[in-house]
Formats: sequence, structure tokens, C-alpha cells
Amino acid sequence: MLVLLLAMVGQSTASPLRVSVGNNVAVSTDEPRIQELQVDTETFRDAAAALEKEEEDISPESCVDLKLNGYSGTVCGVNTTVPHSTKCLLMLPGKGDNFNSFKLFQTTASDLGYSTFSVQYFASPDTFSKCHKDFEDLDCGEQVRQCKQEGCETGTKIKVTVEQSVNQRVLEMLKFLAGKDEQQPPASIGDPAQWNTCLAGSGDSLAVNWPKIAVAGGSEGSGQAAWTGHAHSVDRVIMFSGIDDAIEYNLAKGNYSSPPWLSNGKGKTPKSKYFGFGEVYGAACRAWHLNFDTIGMGAVDWTNVNLVDPTYGYGTAHKLCSDRTKSSGGGHISTVWDRGTPKNSDGTPAYRPTWIHMLTSTSLPTAVEDAGAGNGAVGAGVDGGEVPGLPDKTEVRLSACESYKSLTQRWAFVAADKQLQLIDARNAKAPNGPALVLACKTGTCADKTVAMVTTPAKDATPPQQWELKGGQIMSTVSSMCLGQDPKPEAEAGLLTLQDCSNPTAYKFKLEGQLLKVTVEGDQACLSAKYANVTKCQCVF
Repeated sequence: MLVLLLAMVGQSTASPLRVSVGNNVAVSTDEPRIQELQVDTETFRDAAAALEKEEEDISPESCVDLKLNGYSGTVCGVNTTVPHSTKCLLMLPGKGDNFNSFKLFQTTASDLGYSTFSVQYFASPDTFSKCHKDFEDLDCGEQVRQCKQEGCETGTKIKVTVEQSVNQRVLEMLKFLAGKDEQQPPASIGDPAQWNTCLAGSGDSLAVNWPKIAVAGGSEGSGQAAWTGHAHSVDRVIMFSGIDDAIEYNLAKGNYSSPPWLSNGKGKTPKSKYFGFGEVYGAACRAWHLNFDTIGMGAVDWTNVNLVDPTYGYGTAHKLCSDRTKSSGGGHISTVWDRGTPKNSDGTPAYRPTWIHMLTSTSLPTAVEDAGAGNGAVGAGVDGGEVPGLPDKTEVRLSACESYKSLTQRWAFVAADKQLQLIDARNAKAPNGPALVLACKTGTCADKTVAMVTTPAKDATPPQQWELKGGQIMSTVSSMCLGQDPKPEAEAGLLTLQDCSNPTAYKFKLEGQLLKVTVEGDQACLSAKYANVTKCQCVF
């Protein structure tokens, strides 16, 4: 019999009673999340530990905290107002016992038809701390991950009972939710028949129906989600602020490598079903940036979610980043933790469109090949939220043409005003204002003047007016044309005004709202300069 305590979130002021049957998980209360791949590791450990452990009472009415047999989980049930997808979402937390810190993400999944739940498992100690200096045993990470997944009471690195393992705790939770235990679940967490779709077999042969389960995780949990996809064929794998595992030879010199199991080809879930999202200011950035590339999931290109117009979706993006939360500890927990994730002015999660993409995208190469369909924008435009603005007077440059609808690259020429509008970009301080327009940084638009985008004047002024002649973008003030700054010390791609006869005074072609130019055989697009436009480089 499963001994159960239900605590409705936000309704109980008393400390919850924990009833234990069998072994309890020894969970660390200090959450040194930021030790991953940092030069000054101790400073960042303390910062992230405090942030990840702190909770914000989000308290969606559909979410219930459960404490079962000495371990915990959060169930956000099923949204009965939308069709049920027949799938479940499993959320694996980091090692700080923060199983109930992902309710905004879980309810987003519930709104899409998922039955969603999290479970506490043997997350501490984290895999990185056990293996990052074990140069003699490169398979250390694989051994630790496997132990956490299925149990290993004779392990050399850690010892995990079967009862503490991910496999067993997921099975026990699903059995309860599906009404397979002597004690029946409350109606508030969904119809048992809907949970039953994520189980297979019957009686003593009851098992987790892994192909029906999307597995997500945060920080240490992201690595365990990745391993779950390695060990089982799952619906998809979603990683937030990790996978953090790495073998660290010399961090200061950038000499570290991914664990071999990420690329050994033995995983049971196709890598095209993996999605990852991290904050470039987060302390684990070096690890997940390396590992997302190692996994080889989906498209080669990175996608900065702050530059995507959610109306058009995220294309085929599998490797996603943000450069929005400029603090190491805060950045690490900004991608999905309730307390740390940025909110729109109405309180909704700013990253909800990103989460929807990761939960619903059908831009999987195998699906496209088999069905001849799938544009990767499933659900992405349904709940767009607020689009971040750009700083006024942002300089323009050439950068790689994005595979998604970037806020920095979509242009329109307004002939009546002789203005080039950056269609989707607004002044960050006036998000409801007009689209930014191309302009000269000085009123004369003289030779070597830098070009930028700025808020348009009430009446079009000459420094904001242009002519398109033979593909060149020419100022109406000075008759100078836009081109790459020829100075050897100039930032690569930075654009200035110059004599139209110069070879660097480029000829652009407006295609699909992109101003394209070919430079030394490579195609580039006119863009507003923005940090980490394509590469999602880590920032410390």
C-alpha cells in the first residue's frame, strides 16, 4: 500500500508530515549548482545554491504537492479544457530538493494537453562533482547516471537503492496517479484513465510506457533527462541550464570535454528529439554549450530566443539560448525555475513561447522525412507574450542570416518616407512605440559615420532617409552608401557610410524581408547589432 500525504499548494500553513515506507532519500540541503565549469567555482556555488533552493509560491490551482514513501513530487494534472494529448511530462529537478519549483512550466505543458508531474530522486551528489576530475575513468559520468536511473547498491561512485532510482519513482508515481494503488488519487489531479496511457502492461508486469513520456530536467536534472532518453525511447528530451556533465582538464584554458556517452550512438531516443535551453550568463554555460553541440540535436545553428518573433515561431531550433538575465546565479535558474524565470508585465512567463516550442515542435528530421511536413512552429505563435525591445541607437552590422524570423533582420522600405524600417524592433523603453528605422549616427551622414537603428522622428528627417539605387543603400543627405568599415581595427561586420564606389559599399538584395549581401562567397544579412546574435556565446 502506498502511504500518501497531499498538501494543496498555498493552502496549508502546517509543516507537512512525511510518512516513510522503506528507505528515504538522503537529500542535500546545500545546492552547490554553480560549481560547473567556473574558474572561481566557490563564489558561484554559493550564489546559485541560495537562488535555486528559494521557492516562489506560484500556486496554480491545478498543482498539488505529493509526498509518497519518503519522497516528493508535484502534479499539475490535466487541463480538462483542452484535448488530452495522451502523453505525460516528467520533470526531473536539480539536486536541491526543488521538485516543486517548475509549476509554471508544468502548467504550460498541461495547457497543451500533457499530464504533468515531477519526482524527487537521488539527485545529490551531482554527477559533475563526482566525475569532472576523474581523468582515468572517462565513463564515470555514464556509471553515475545509470546508477541514478535504475539503482546500484554496489556502485563505486555512488550507491542508490532501486527504490531511490528514477525508474522506480516514476513507476510508483504513475501507478498511484493511474489508480493502480490501493489508495485512489484525488480528482483534482486528473482522470486516472489519462494517466494510465503512460503505463504499459498490467498486474505485476506494469511498467512505464516511456514512448508516451516527454522527459524534462533542470540543471542536474537536465543531465538525468538526457540519460533517461539514452536508456529509454521517450517522446522527447527537454534540457534546461544543462546538461552540466563535463571532464575538466584545465578550465582556464578551455580544456574540457563532454562525457563519451553523449556521442557514442547507443542512445535509444533519436538525438533529433532533444531540445536544450540555457542562459549565456548562467554559470553552467560552458558545459551545456559544449554538450548541446556534442549531442548533435537538430539544426547546427543556435537560436537566441530574445531575437525571435513568436508570431512566426522558432523554425527548426533545438539549441536555444537567452542573454537576458545578467547574473551568474540568477541566469542559471532563469530558464525554467518559477522564482527565477523572467515574467511579462501581466505576470505570465516570458519564456512560455520557448517552452511551447520545446514541448510541441515537430521539426524533427525523421518526422519531416517520413511525413513531408513540420515547420517547427507548432504552438509557438499561439501565446506570443511580449517581445523584448532593442536599445535605441543600436548600431547595424552584417551577420549570418537567421533560419528563424529574427527581430534584428526583418526590413521594409517605406517609399513615401524614404525610410528603412526594422519591422519587429521597438525601443526597449517604448515597447508600444513605432518600429525602429535605419539612421546615421550624425546628422551629416558624412564619410565613416556609423549607421544605427533609432526611434523615428515624428516627421521623417534626412538622417533617417535613404534611397535604394542599384542595390546600394544611399543616404539622401550625403549620397554616401552603406558598407563595411574598412579600417583593420574595426569590429567585423560593423557598417558605416562611405563612397559608393568603394568595393565595401555593398549591394543588397531585399528577399523575404531580409536585406542580403554576398561577401567573399558567404551570404550575410543587414542586422541590428545585438549580443550573441547567432552563436549564444557564454558571458562571464
